Amino acid sequence: MNVVMPQLFGTDGIRGIANKPPLDPTTVVRFGQCLVRFQKSRGLDQRTLLARDTRISGPMLEAALVAGICSEGGEPLLAGVLPTPALARMASYVGCEGVVISASHNPWPYNGIKFVGADGFKWSPREEEDFEALLRDVGQELGVPTGSKLGGRVGSPQPLPHAAEWYVNSLLQALDGAGSLSGLTIAVDCANGAAVPVAVQLFQACGADVTTIGVAPDGYNINDNCGSLFPEQLRNTVLELGSDAGVAFDGDADRVALVDERGSVLDGDQLLWILARDLDERGALKRRVVVGTVMSNFGLERALARRGIQLLRTSVGDRFVVEQMREVQAQLGGEPSGHIVWLDHATTGDGLLTALAVLQIAVARQRPVSELCSGLELFPQVQVNVEVPNPRQTLADDAVQRVVEAARQALQGVGRLVVRASGTEPVIRILLEGENPSALQLWSERIASQVRLASGKAD
Repeated sequence: MNVVMPQLFGTDGIRGIANKPPLDPTTVVRFGQCLVRFQKSRGLDQRTLLARDTRISGPMLEAALVAGICSEGGEPLLAGVLPTPALARMASYVGCEGVVISASHNPWPYNGIKFVGADGFKWSPREEEDFEALLRDVGQELGVPTGSKLGGRVGSPQPLPHAAEWYVNSLLQALDGAGSLSGLTIAVDCANGAAVPVAVQLFQACGADVTTIGVAPDGYNINDNCGSLFPEQLRNTVLELGSDAGVAFDGDADRVALVDERGSVLDGDQLLWILARDLDERGALKRRVVVGTVMSNFGLERALARRGIQLLRTSVGDRFVVEQMREVQAQLGGEPSGHIVWLDHATTGDGLLTALAVLQIAVARQRPVSELCSGLELFPQVQVNVEVPNPRQTLADDAVQRVVEAARQALQGVGRLVVRASGTEPVIRILLEGENPSALQLWSERIASQVRLASGKAD
């Protein structure tokens, strides 16, 4: 008898409230069991790398996955608290699949499960669909081992105590980082997350003088008014100390935001520009293309075009960015949120790699970080997030559709509008971009108001 369950995967793995299906221990044990069977069905190594961030629910979900994997004879390799890009990097090095237990930028009640292939890339939509199909087909028998599984033919978890050190050394080697930031003073905000065991060590090994923020995780303070989503504390620290720059990560360190010496926050579009222009000027941009998303600022597209570089846009989500990059053989891609993918050195967004590369450019050019964005003029944007119980249903509401279409007509030729359901939380995201900030603000308020009304959450 097949197990009936809703679609599990969103834009970045399985995401939800921890200890509530599908992220309750019973279900996660079955994920572990099914993962080993899935590996066997594809003829893959049954070792699985596991890493997590610092959420209070992380050890619980890790234990459930370990139990499921071991009960099917698999071998979990425990990397402990480690960034998502570190796990991806290690998976391609070891040659086995990996799982990251993290909800990235979400607050502590959330958690998530991300699956990474043995090539270091996140699972494709096809792999996710096949995993779900297998889970439905064998769901009833999972959790009830028979035959040899009742005895000693089970797996045993193996700790990897030097995983963090390995990752830091790998980045140092990739970017020839040792001593490359000598004389630089930087403030680093680890968001009380997965960057804590690695970020300070990396930048100090590069010779920087480091001041830290968000390095005391307690299970509940991950992303709590800190990190790349909340850079105010970092900005204040940079200005108070007169630091050369500030670096802020999100909970699993696949995103990054930089703060320049003047206190301005640099988002993903600006970081993409800095990296793309540097590669171009050194003759190292092999293809005249960079991949962004529908949320990327038109100013980035225009600045790249002046250099003869095309910006391709995808749907929101680093998986879509990477998919497009691989298809067109682009080296660089990313999102305004700070997911930057540099396929020369990584298979997914890597906040530490990106930050180190940008700071190295500043040192090499002997210029402050504030001057690295010259040539890029971003268009004004207004972004609003509206929390609703059912985002997709709300977006389909006739009144919501009418106000969205009215806004599009008003902005035609002078701006852009993107309204979408988040793939990681129950939120509708509204982005308006154009030359008239007051008009953008007016339309954002109208759309947000109608969204709240349609969802039954009107003010």
